Amino acid sequence: METIGSLILIFKHRHGWKSIPIVMLHYFCLAGVHATSQLDGHNPKWALVLESCVVGLWHMSLGWGRLCKAFLRTIELVLKSNDPDPSLVPIKVTSIFKHLNSDMWSATDVASLSADYVVQRVSKANVPTAGSVSHQTVEDLIRAMENL
Repeated sequence: METIGSLILIFKHRHGWKSIPIVMLHYFCLAGVHATSQLDGHNPKWALVLESCVVGLWHMSLGWGRLCKAFLRTIELVLKSNDPDPSLVPIKVTSIFKHLNSDMWSATDVASLSADYVVQRVSKANVPTAGSVSHQTVEDLIRAMENL
């Protein structure tokens, strides 16, 4: 219980009162993308991290569907670009991606993502000025990755 209490206080300090599922969605996405670059067969930890992130996003998609689909698609595209040995990719990851590709985007999903979730980039100086902040939707970023 001491550890759980400490984790709660660290979470509140780092994220304030944001929803735990929203923060975990972002953690799963970041860790999943990083894990794809670490699949080299020398450290099986990263295959387990990738599997946990993809399965975690898959389960969380019951309540946060559109955003989870976007994050899963991002992880899938990074995984494809890294082109790891197929034997290093967990079976659960492969089967979830196959299922998602059957009907990935509906018109409602695209419209909702575009309206609800905007990615903002601030200039390198990190001082927002007029014209220094650019906005893109998650869908735009994913489609740009698909075209790489």
